[in-house]
Amino acid sequence: PYTTLFRSNRFEEMIQRSRGVDSDSLLIQTDTRHISHQVAPCCNPIMGDDIVGFLVDQKNIIIHRTNCMNAIELMTYDGSKIVKAKWNEFNDVQFLSGLQLIGQDRMGILNEIVRVISLYNKIYIRSITIETDDGMFDGTIKLYVRDTSELDRIARNLLEIEGVFKVRRLTS
Repeated sequence: PYTTLFRSNRFEEMIQRSRGVDSDSLLIQTDTRHISHQVAPCCNPIMGDDIVGFLVDQKNIIIHRTNCMNAIELMTYDGSKIVKAKWNEFNDVQFLSGLQLIGQDRMGILNEIVRVISLYNKIYIRSITIETDDGMFDGTIKLYVRDTSELDRIARNLLEIEGVFKVRRLTS
């Protein structure tokens, strides 16, 4: 919704930087001098995910996780547009990713969740949304991480909080 309200080159560049993809983040098996690339919002791949690129037109490549349902459909029906891609592991970037948490609501649970995330150096929380109903909470956390292993480590530590029953990665 914000892209509709604030359509400007500077805003688009800021969004792209927050998604973690720049020309040095990916290694793509094609001549990319005149081709731009972006991550697919349906699966939001981050470093560490197995990825594949799809040539949308002569100037744009969309990067999906290989297990994304949209990517699987594209590979099945339009394999000629597949472009091999992998992350450049030597590029230190951060990716916007999200986690969903479900658990038992209690006094101080949000404080503990934030404390667990802040134990990691350079982990920035973009947003937290928690809703409660009948003693249970359902929340989403959007944060910047370097790769899937860092996101997995945070998820495991969140599961150790008393009352947190489920933590899963958000895909869109």
